[in-house]
Amino acid sequence: MIACVVGGMGGALAYWLGFPAPWLVGSTVAVALVSLTPLEPGVPAPLRNLAFAIIGASMGSGVDADTLAQASKWSVSLAMMLVGIPVMMAATFQYLHRVVGYDSGTALLSASPGGLSATMAMAAQGYGDIQRIALIQCFRLLFLTAALPHLIAPLMPSASSLLAPDPDMALPALASILVPALLFGWLADRSRIPAAYVISGVLASAILHAGSIVVGGIANWIMAPVFVVIGGIVGSRFVGFGIRDIVAGFRHGLVFVVIAGIVSGLFAVVTANLVGLPLGQVWVAFAPGGLEVMAAMALAFDFDPAFVAFHHLVRIICLALFLPIVVRKLMAG
Repeated sequence: MIACVVGGMGGALAYWLGFPAPWLVGSTVAVALVSLTPLEPGVPAPLRNLAFAIIGASMGSGVDADTLAQASKWSVSLAMMLVGIPVMMAATFQYLHRVVGYDSGTALLSASPGGLSATMAMAAQGYGDIQRIALIQCFRLLFLTAALPHLIAPLMPSASSLLAPDPDMALPALASILVPALLFGWLADRSRIPAAYVISGVLASAILHAGSIVVGGIANWIMAPVFVVIGGIVGSRFVGFGIRDIVAGFRHGLVFVVIAGIVSGLFAVVTANLVGLPLGQVWVAFAPGGLEVMAAMALAFDFDPAFVAFHHLVRIICLALFLPIVVRKLMAG
C-alpha cells in the first residue's frame, strides 16, 4: 500500500500545482522516485484489478448510439495506426541498435510500442538482454505518462466549448457493472487475455449503458483514487533497478520516447485532419503507452474512451501476433 500513499501525496501535489491529469502524473512520478529507495512500493493485485475494472467501466459508460455512428470513421484511423507502428519501431530500433549499440534482439524488443507482457515473455526466452529491455520499457511508460498530458493540454478546447459532463452513476449501478467485470476479468486473465480486467469492465459497462439499464458516468471522487493506483502501478515498475541502471537507461529511454512520440504525433496530425477528430484524442490513441494508462489519460481529458481503448487493443493484439515472428526471423538471420 506504500505506492497508494505515496501516489496520493504526489497526485495531491500535482493537483495543487495545476498539472494536467494531476492524479495520474503526480502519482506516477512520486512512486517512480520512491521505487529507487529500499521501500519498494507496490500495488496489491486485488486493488490493481479493481482499478483496471473501474477504468474499463468508465470507458464503457460512454457507449451509445452516437459512439456506434462515430465508429464508421475508425477504419481510417486504425489503418493509419497500423502503418505507423512499423515506422515507429523501425525508427526506435535504428536508434537503439545503430546509435546505442544494443544487439538486434534487444533493440527490437525494446522498441516494441506496447504489449509489455508479450515483450517480456520473449525476452525471458533468451531473445535479447532482459534487463535492458525491461528498463527501456519502464522508461517508455514513465515518460509517456508524465509528459504526454503536458503536450496534450494546449490542444484542448476552452472550457466553454466542452459538453456538459454525464451525471454521476449511482453506487448500486456501479456495483452491477463491477461484479460481472471482475468475474469475467478473472476468467480472461487466467486465459492470458491482455488487459483482461479493463476489457471486461468496458464490455459490462457498454452492454448495460447501451440497454439503458445503467445511466451516468463514474464520479470524480472515485476516479481520482483510481488514477492514483494506475500511476502507482507504472511508477512501481522501477523497483529492483539500481541507481546505476537508472542513470544508464535514462538518456536512452528519453530519446526513445521522443522519437516514438514524434512519429506517433505526426501520424496523429494526419489522421486527425483526415477523420475530423480532436488531435489530442488521436495522439493518445496512437501513443506507445499501455492500454490501462492511456485509457486513464483519455478519461482524464474527457476524450472518447472507446476510441482510445479500441486502438490500443488492436495494437496489442497485432504486436502479440507478429512480434514473436519478427524477432525469431531477425535473430535467425
